[in-house]
Amino acid sequence: MKNQRSPWLALAVAGFLFLGINLFAGTALRFWRVDMTEQSLFTLSDGTRNILKRIDEPITIRLFFSTATAEDIPALQTYARRVRELLEEVEAAADGKIALKVIDPEPYSEEEELANSYGISGQLVSAAGDMLFFGIAANNSVDKVATIPSLDARGTAYLEYDIAKLIHDLAQSDDDRGRVAIISSLPLDGQQAMMPGMPPQDAWAITQVLGDSFETETLNPASITGPIDPAVDVLLIVHPKGLSDTARFAIDQFALGGGKVLAMVDPYCYFDMPPPGQQNQFGHNRTSQLDDLLGAWGVELVPSQVAGDSTLARPVRSGNSVIDFPLWMELNASVDEGLFNGTDTVSSTLSLINVFCAGEVRKSEGGSTEVTTLLSSSPTGQTIDAVNLQFAPDVVQLAPTLGAQFTTTAQVDEDGNEQRVGLAVRVSGPITSAFPDGAPEGWLGQDAILTESDGSFNAIVVADVDCMHEALWRSAQMTQLGMLERRNNNPVLVVNAIENLLGSNDLLSLRGRGLFSRPFEKKDALEKAARERFLAKDQELQAKEQELSAEIRSLQEGADEQGVVRMTMQQFEELSAKQEEQIEIRKQRGRVKHDLSKDIEALGARLKFIHIGLVPLLVALGGLSFRLRRRRKSA
Repeated sequence: MKNQRSPWLALAVAGFLFLGINLFAGTALRFWRVDMTEQSLFTLSDGTRNILKRIDEPITIRLFFSTATAEDIPALQTYARRVRELLEEVEAAADGKIALKVIDPEPYSEEEELANSYGISGQLVSAAGDMLFFGIAANNSVDKVATIPSLDARGTAYLEYDIAKLIHDLAQSDDDRGRVAIISSLPLDGQQAMMPGMPPQDAWAITQVLGDSFETETLNPASITGPIDPAVDVLLIVHPKGLSDTARFAIDQFALGGGKVLAMVDPYCYFDMPPPGQQNQFGHNRTSQLDDLLGAWGVELVPSQVAGDSTLARPVRSGNSVIDFPLWMELNASVDEGLFNGTDTVSSTLSLINVFCAGEVRKSEGGSTEVTTLLSSSPTGQTIDAVNLQFAPDVVQLAPTLGAQFTTTAQVDEDGNEQRVGLAVRVSGPITSAFPDGAPEGWLGQDAILTESDGSFNAIVVADVDCMHEALWRSAQMTQLGMLERRNNNPVLVVNAIENLLGSNDLLSLRGRGLFSRPFEKKDALEKAARERFLAKDQELQAKEQELSAEIRSLQEGADEQGVVRMTMQQFEELSAKQEEQIEIRKQRGRVKHDLSKDIEALGARLKFIHIGLVPLLVALGGLSFRLRRRRKSA
């Protein structure tokens, strides 16, 4: 009897121990964890810890979350737990300078009124009128308030940055934000309707991002006739075109006087749209014009050349086909770590950048400054003449033609070393004026004219302007409360560069953290090969179809006044045969497209079987085999 009870007693003791250890671990060891992710996504970064060390006065953080409303939304509950755990880690690391309060704003309660007073509004989540509150409000001892009105699980990659920035903003005065002046030929701030009946142009979303981080102002290039305010910390130059001599001289003097510069230039700015009513729409000049100043700084935007890369090409839809477009490059650190300079604070934390019709920026011949590449193509990157793009109604329509100009062969120099196309560089060192003859006519500045820099000049030059446009870095829809959904590091690149030029690096280590796309390389390569086979076959059939169409048109020529085509029986039979052949070719093109989709579906099914079915089956068979061998040995 004793032997019969022993297994049950042991099982009960084991169950109690299991529950007890878990309950104990859930409370006493709640902050003990091992972060095994490659980028340590669940470990508080050094940048956040440095920000916490600089807190001079107490900060109260309130996390508002409607627990009951989220009961039936498991994914939201999981994300809310992640937010709370991160805030608790921040509170523990702040040595008593941060107090965390978790508030559940029930309907018609004082807590709900408190959330509304901080601008955290509930979101309607059901037909019954249930409201979900999920946001953060924080304030310091002088009642300065900072909020994250709505938390969204799609922003997980930026969660630590958003919380660290909220604390950073509360811990510094408004004077410490950094003053950024913007000079651009593009309507970054939006534009009124150019013609009656046309809608106005919205401001670029990047202006909101910059306004959240810095004190910004826009300078009208046409009205610059004197020095740029020396209180400006960073001058952001975006796609300069047609700048007057006085405006360029003002930039020159600002740089010589120690001003920091971020220049976004482009050999073909896709979003530089021609004005309505311009007769020659295709001849619109989309090239940035800053060659003289860049030359004085020791760099050049390679003239009339656009960069592309067959390895980094993103797929685009061209007609009824999906093809890879080398001029739309996706720089993904998981594909090639060499795309990002890992030793520079601006680029080392980036992992995913999209550029479109970018240029090549490099050290100019005879340049005296130190030029460091921050972003580059893969070794298969190359450039083509920008004139290929100039007369297209939409450059994407040229994808098949332009794509054919790029190869998958790595580019090498005379010594056999792989070469990459530079897409962004850092410039530092002494410079001389781009105006050796002094101030131009119309200059009204009273200050002494500088001919060489006082100390080291510092600038960052990016050879793409389109990467700033939200079309390349956010989804088509806005998230709740108008917050931008970031799907790559494009806005991070711009903000990182300005932060770095300002001399603040703590937030840099956070902005790109956690956004690390891991593509299925084998699957992508197989799909790409399938698309290339389809494209080659489709182009062959399309050429035959066009040839037949021309022959059919020639047979149908010569209609009389009533539109009737008179032909011999032989011509009629020939026409009928060619029309049938044309129909058959169209059917073949349809079958090719159908076979392509089936190939991709079959590929996906095979990969699912290997990962979901085959691997567990092999593990089970291995375990069974091991057990059988042990039984034979024991027998």
